[in-house]
Amino acid sequence: MQVLQYMRVGVAAIAFAGAASLGAQTPDTARVFPVVYPRTLTVQPGDVLHVRIWREADLSGDFTVAANGEVVLPKLGRTQAAGISPDSLQRQLINAYAVYLRNPAIDISIGRRISVLGQVKSPGSYRVDPTQTIADLITAAGGFTGSADPKKIRITRRGTVVLTKFPQYATLAELQVNSGDELTVDKRKFTITPRGVYASLSATLALIYLAKRSGIVGK
Repeated sequence: MQVLQYMRVGVAAIAFAGAASLGAQTPDTARVFPVVYPRTLTVQPGDVLHVRIWREADLSGDFTVAANGEVVLPKLGRTQAAGISPDSLQRQLINAYAVYLRNPAIDISIGRRISVLGQVKSPGSYRVDPTQTIADLITAAGGFTGSADPKKIRITRRGTVVLTKFPQYATLAELQVNSGDELTVDKRKFTITPRGVYASLSATLALIYLAKRSGIVGK
C-alpha cells in the first residue's frame, strides 16, 4: 500500500516544512498548524484522523473512525467523530483534553481511504486528504497506463456507481468522495470503421506489391 502524505495549506504549510527541514524541531515537538477544510466537510466512518497534540507524542497518532462513527483516542476512549466538521471536532478535543493538559494545542487532519482500480500503473488503496483532487489520487497510483481513457473515470460506492462525469481537478471534498469508495479508470475503446479496415488492407497490399517488385519476397 502506498500512502500519500497529508497536504498542508497556505503559508502555514511552508512554515512547518521549513522548520522541519532545518531540524529546528521534530514532528513530535513542533508547533502544529491547522488544516483548512471546507465548511461543509464532515468526518465519515472509515476516515483516518491524524491527531497531533503539541509536545504530547504519546497522545498523538492516526486513529480510524469505526463504522458506528466513533474513534478511540488516548485517555478519552470512545469519542463520536462521524458527522462532525474538523473544526468542531478540534474544539471538542481541546475541551476534552483540557482536563488532562494545560492549554492543549491540537491539530487534526483527515485521511480518506480510496481504492484506485483499472487503467493506472499502481492499482491499490490510498489514503489521501479530502482537499486533494482526483488528479492527485491518480498520480498517487502512478498515473494512467497507455491504454487508459482519461474521460472514462467512475466513482463506485458499495457496488453502485455514484459519479461518472466530473473534472479531474475537483477535490474529493467537493465531489463528496468517502472512505471505502472506488475510483476506476476504464480502458480506451478502439473503434474500427469500414473505412479504416479498407485503408489498412490497401496499405498492406501496397507493401506486398512493393516487396515483390524489389525482390524481397518471392513472386
